[in-house]
Amino acid sequence: MAKPWKICPQCGKAHPGKHYVCDDCKPAPKRKPWPTRPEHHTPEWRKLTAERRKAYPICERCGVNPSTSTDHIVPVSLGGTNDWSNLAALCDWCHKSKSLAEAKAALKAKAARRLMRPHGGSPWLGSGTW
Repeated sequence: MAKPWKICPQCGKAHPGKHYVCDDCKPAPKRKPWPTRPEHHTPEWRKLTAERRKAYPICERCGVNPSTSTDHIVPVSLGGTNDWSNLAALCDWCHKSKSLAEAKAALKAKAARRLMRPHGGSPWLGSGTW
């Protein structure tokens, strides 16, 4: 049995869709803006990454897949630089796994810092004076 047609409340046209409004009146889905990193859009960075991937066409970590991205060995957030010796040409899989390992290590370090923070007067944690 065919589904009944619906009348769009915005334009008044009949439509067979399952939605409240017809496809013409349905708003476009909202997309989240892609996070941008200004340092990755400079001509110098693009040139440096292209040179690195040209010099190392195979992933420097696994040695199997073609390199598709350039990654900092020591992250910039931890004091790393854009120096040639601090860059590695990696495949997507190795880049994602390295980034995930770095994120897990950062969370672990944050949790450790939180535990080492002096607490004030808790009967379970002592007096809080260090």
